[in-house]
Amino acid sequence: MRYVLAFGLTGVIAAFAGIAIYFGFDALYARASAALAHSPSEVLRTFAPCAAIVLCGAIGAGLLLGLWNMVSGRSEDESQGFMRLRVVTQFALVCVIMAILSISV
Repeated sequence: MRYVLAFGLTGVIAAFAGIAIYFGFDALYARASAALAHSPSEVLRTFAPCAAIVLCGAIGAGLLLGLWNMVSGRSEDESQGFMRLRVVTQFALVCVIMAILSISV
């Protein structure tokens, strides 16, 4: 049962990532090339929201993996590792949010 859930969740995430890449790649490429031609604050203004979205997804994935590992009764060390990864990712997200706030003022 858990393998079906794991493969199903992985397939859904891969499908959404594929759709996002297919429909949003041209817009992202245009924004990135325009931002890289300007100042470093423009680069940060362009890429910080994308980084925040990726970090939010990583936090969710780390939380789900840690909880799944804990519920399935596997090694506590792996569960602790996932939770530590989630805390580090949350710190990175706070740093990105602070960078967004600093350039928006």
